[in-house]
Amino acid sequence: MRNKGLLLAAALTLVFAAQASADTGGPDHSKGALGFRSTSAPIGVRWWLNDMLALDAGVGFTSEKFNFINSLGDPDDETFSTVAVDLGLPIRLRSWEQVHFIFRPGFIWQSTDDISYFIITDEKEKRIDMTVTGELELEVFLAKNASISAAHGVGFASTKLDVDDAESDTIFGTFGSNFTTLGFHVYLFPASE
Repeated sequence: MRNKGLLLAAALTLVFAAQASADTGGPDHSKGALGFRSTSAPIGVRWWLNDMLALDAGVGFTSEKFNFINSLGDPDDETFSTVAVDLGLPIRLRSWEQVHFIFRPGFIWQSTDDISYFIITDEKEKRIDMTVTGELELEVFLAKNASISAAHGVGFASTKLDVDDAESDTIFGTFGSNFTTLGFHVYLFPASE
């Protein structure tokens, strides 16, 4: 099933790239931006390699101290962490005066200390999540080098506890962002030619 999802994402990428408009109109902005698309990986960059193709990369980290009563009845604490990486390949399908319409295949990898498993077993183990997405994004420029974006699309996700004999849980479905999950980019790096 995982191979079918990856094959579908690759095929959609090629189809949308082949259909992408060759015009060079649209917002005039720098090539490189700081910003994010995913709240799990909020420190990110978008770099336009040419007028049609960009590269997105983001990382994220959280650390949470959890206070509890241990199995001996004593107060205790444990720190749980999460690390996430978000990679994408935005392909500009169309542009208007202040807007890019983008197809973006993407991949998110996340490693999390599983609190639920710890509560049941008193052992700290990692949960690994992987997501492959294909989405349509609208990047709207509020100013010359500042944009917000929202997207919707399809995704395949797999999650697995990193213990012996654990099986993966998978999901395939649609998703969309709303006003509480808008991404943004501030284009600061050299102007595009």
